[in-house]
Amino acid sequence: MQDQTDRTLKSPGDSNMYLNVPELGVIPVADAETTNLLTIGSGLKNGAARTSVELTTWRDGSSVLAESVRATLTSILFSTSEEVSSRVIVITSPGPGEGKSTVISNLAIALAEIHRRVLVIDADLRRPRLHDIFKVPNTWGLSYALSPNTRFDETTLDSLALGTEVKNLSIIPAGPNRVNGSTALHSTRVPKMMEYFRSRYDIVLVDTPPLLHMSDARLLGRLADTVILVIRAGKTTRGAAKAAWERFAADGTPVLGTILNGWDPRSAAGSYYENAYKSAYRYVQTGKE
Repeated sequence: MQDQTDRTLKSPGDSNMYLNVPELGVIPVADAETTNLLTIGSGLKNGAARTSVELTTWRDGSSVLAESVRATLTSILFSTSEEVSSRVIVITSPGPGEGKSTVISNLAIALAEIHRRVLVIDADLRRPRLHDIFKVPNTWGLSYALSPNTRFDETTLDSLALGTEVKNLSIIPAGPNRVNGSTALHSTRVPKMMEYFRSRYDIVLVDTPPLLHMSDARLLGRLADTVILVIRAGKTTRGAAKAAWERFAADGTPVLGTILNGWDPRSAAGSYYENAYKSAYRYVQTGKE
């Protein structure tokens, strides 16, 4: 019997049921124990035997995880106005360890696949990860642009965006830790910078620290078109997710919806969905349901 004290969001549809917030997609867990279930096909690029989960959509594009990311992207694109040619989306989570970097990396790759010009900004100035994921230097970046000692002009801003191995995808790393995160984000440079990149890319995705721990996501959310909350199955509590949504609501920042990350289709609550995933696995491998 399920522990009645467990108030985590566990299954597809929970965020809609408990928070009345749209669920944009479900990203399945990808670990050694679920490799057979979650991998369909073997089209790994660059000779990789197994890819890091952050780059799955690029290196193992036929996997169920990658297809789940693309389905999530479809929900995002259908939920946003087609009249706006370029958008700024902040992606955050209520707490740490909920998979923001995994989600934002794969979404960016999926967007690049459909020929969008994508910029990812690593605005987690305390614990940046995206430069490691995309293998770009972190010798300069967002912190460099926000430093009062740095000349702030278009030449400086253009130098921040680094190309990646993924076509159409650029990244601004967090840069060396030379500024205080929350203090720096109050700078008048930030809105100017966001508008500059909005005009040059189809979509700008901004990775921020966890909302309930730091104010960065709220500061950047006010400058974005919308915010997406990443919640982790079996970890994020209903209370934490609701508190995050309420803070954005109080700020007048629109929340597009949630993404359920790390969901295990083998769980008791997900037995129906597990059958669907197994069917997808069989279909891609054999052409039969």
